[in-house]
Amino acid sequence: MSVQLKKKCAMLVIANIMCIICSIPIVTAGAAYCALYSIMFRLAGNDLDFNIFQEFIVTFKGKLRKSIIPWISIIILYGFMVSDIVLCHRMSGWVAYLRFPVYVLLAILILLADYLFPLMARSNLGAKKLLLNCLFFIMRSPIKAVAILLIHVFPLYGVITDPVLRVLIIIINVIFGVALVAYLTAVLLQSEIDGLTASRGGKNT
Repeated sequence: MSVQLKKKCAMLVIANIMCIICSIPIVTAGAAYCALYSIMFRLAGNDLDFNIFQEFIVTFKGKLRKSIIPWISIIILYGFMVSDIVLCHRMSGWVAYLRFPVYVLLAILILLADYLFPLMARSNLGAKKLLLNCLFFIMRSPIKAVAILLIHVFPLYGVITDPVLRVLIIIINVIFGVALVAYLTAVLLQSEIDGLTASRGGKNT
């Protein structure tokens, strides 16, 4: 293993720990994800010569106020959709099939969140422009969007359905946690977000 790869792995572990600690109050988790993605985009570009603690703290503080409402909104919607799915599973007849459109809506919400926090980490766009840009990125490259959705959903699916995968995923999560998922997402989105935020005025509010 090269020195560069060892350093990147160590930074993933550190970033994951910081993200977990800063997410403990729950309402601050959105800002923690923004800070995590700020670091992951730098690692995805092989930029390893920066102070990871300073990068995380500065981004966390800068995005705290802006991220609270989107994060809480997403959590509330998650809660409603999961509750609906559980309720439909307990029903019989045609009502049970209502869970399938809810699955679709839940997948869309997860995908929007998968784009929202990386974009928020790299720009100062307002809420409306953030949402429009998320939709623009998804529609511009639906294959990439599906890949990003799978990156976020597959670990949970593996833990639930496959005993062998469950052990492997748990081990990986203990070491790298959400940072690895964020890193893979940043690798897929980096060139797209860099180019499009620049051309569409990504530094403007």
